[in-house]
Amino acid sequence: MNALVPTVQRGRMVPLFDGKRRVIEGFDAGGFMVKARKERETLLGRRAGGVKWFEIDALLASDASLAHQIAKSRLVVVHSVQIDKAGEAGLGVGTFPAELRRIQMAWELLRAAGVRRFVFTSDHGFLLRSIGDEEIQHGQGHDALARYAVYPSVINNERQLGLSLRKLDYDADEAVVVPRGLAVYQSGRERKFVHGGNSPQERVIPVLTLVHRQAAGSEDQHYRVEISEEVGGSTSHSLRALVVRAEHQTTLALDVEPIELELRAADGSGVLAEPLECEGATLDAGLITAKVGDGFRLRFRLSSVQEQRVRVQLASPSAKRRVDPAISAARFDALTPGISGAYSVIAAPAVASTRATPPPPSSDGSWLDEFADPDVRRVIAHIVEHGEVSESDLGRLLGSQRKVRKFAREFESHRARAEILIEIVPGPTGKVYKKVTDK
Repeated sequence: MNALVPTVQRGRMVPLFDGKRRVIEGFDAGGFMVKARKERETLLGRRAGGVKWFEIDALLASDASLAHQIAKSRLVVVHSVQIDKAGEAGLGVGTFPAELRRIQMAWELLRAAGVRRFVFTSDHGFLLRSIGDEEIQHGQGHDALARYAVYPSVINNERQLGLSLRKLDYDADEAVVVPRGLAVYQSGRERKFVHGGNSPQERVIPVLTLVHRQAAGSEDQHYRVEISEEVGGSTSHSLRALVVRAEHQTTLALDVEPIELELRAADGSGVLAEPLECEGATLDAGLITAKVGDGFRLRFRLSSVQEQRVRVQLASPSAKRRVDPAISAARFDALTPGISGAYSVIAAPAVASTRATPPPPSSDGSWLDEFADPDVRRVIAHIVEHGEVSESDLGRLLGSQRKVRKFAREFESHRARAEILIEIVPGPTGKVYKKVTDK
């Protein structure tokens, strides 16, 4: 990857080591030290005569001004690290197709903005493994990364392979040592996603070049997604959805091609949305293909590095047609995954008052604004602050028994939309609406 940045000087790379010369922290590009993204951006700008660097989230959020943003740049870089982040977090391969579709959408947006030449590349591949697989002791255990070690001299034995960095066109006296097979060094023994070793998957850098001879055409069909019948469960959830034509269409084109949709977490951090089955539409590798006007039911599950309650979004992963996404009104439980082998498996605890509480709601309480009724918003805010509200307290908060009865009738809808877990428990004078807390 560093050869492509480029940091090569006269056919060789000069590595920059940490203080103990055990880790390569970057490269010397003719006196210019490249250790972080900002230095890479500067170097590429010098070589290309102007560069515009996007993190992929920022590019996908760009509006119609994208063509203006890149007008003076000879090179546009779109940077994505989501596959690495998901792998390191243990969320598994379920996230990878979604990220590839986001990269495809970035390509379509740039092509629509006038870019015709594209180079797709990756810095490295990876291995998926199980905890307990073979490991190798190296030095004090922390002297090596998961799949390689920088060492003062070459080591060759039945379990390890060493090679001088100079033979690899690095201007350095050290050697790199890697396992001969799929074992990891001790620092990687608790990890299921590793890279940096000697397997083809970890060493081969894919490079795909596309040159479009003609500018992209545009389609003016405009659609929107509608979500209804949201049902949360203990281990999986479901919703119904429909793709319809948006109002004020200017095109008379027929709705012949189906619309591709992707399920995502609309809020929260580190949440994997995994479609399980779909009735009324096609589901393939996490991609939902639905006909315009035909409703479908989607069953899905959510996993996360920590328990939380999030809304979900159905959005198009393509920029070919304009599709307004839809966000669920309800929030669903995202559970922490247990790992079996290389793949994520969602644990299935029963929903009960003894379950651990998800993280507290946003500190600014902005999610409470989603309750349009000020009476409901006041009651939910009281539960957030004080932990519970009794029926007698409810009467004082709402001002009338009619409003108390209405709140009780619509409680399931309110509970589904809340960022906290709320349950009903018996109290000395009637029902108590209580926030679920750790026991």
